Amino acid sequence: MAAKPEYNVGDIVYLESSAAIGRLDAFKISGIKQTQQGRWVFRIDIHKKPPHQQLIGDSYDGRTNECPIHYTAEAFVTHCEALDIMVDQLGRQVQHVEQQMAGTCEEPETPAVLGDSKFSIGDRIFIDVSARIGFFEPAVVLEILVRPIQPGSPRFRYSYRLSFQGMPKPGLEFRESELTTFCDAGDKILVALNQQLVDAIATRQQICGTG
Repeated sequence: MAAKPEYNVGDIVYLESSAAIGRLDAFKISGIKQTQQGRWVFRIDIHKKPPHQQLIGDSYDGRTNECPIHYTAEAFVTHCEALDIMVDQLGRQVQHVEQQMAGTCEEPETPAVLGDSKFSIGDRIFIDVSARIGFFEPAVVLEILVRPIQPGSPRFRYSYRLSFQGMPKPGLEFRESELTTFCDAGDKILVALNQQLVDAIATRQQICGTG
């Protein structure tokens, strides 16, 4: 039990749990209190709850869109420690995606015939924009919708109604250009993760003096 708090109001801290999923989240301590057991807890105000393990208590203020959360000192790490954890985690994510793709994506994918639907009902597909920022977001095609590009046009376009894991009611509709295959998603994820890794290593070198 620390006689004095490890941090002060206004100090910038980093959450170890955020760094462990490849995120560098900095927060300013906005309050300090001591529990009946004599432990110091520190308040930070965030807009979205991060992953946490040392959560003491929280509430939500809808007027300010702030969620004050209280943590013990064990939840925090220094900037350099957060960068070390982040670099290690990003490296692990790259290896994991490469392992997932190994043996599956060695052969080039067969392109869809011009004018045909790229996907079929029951196909497992992935959201393109999610892959571009570094993660798989799978869904299953439930329905294929065909609509003319504009009223009276002989040309048409496909869109897809999808089902996502954990969503009780399907119904989200996506254009064909917003979806992609597993292997293409994996390639885009690797580009995003490797860029994040390069950026994290460069930041660590600049701030901490280590590569």
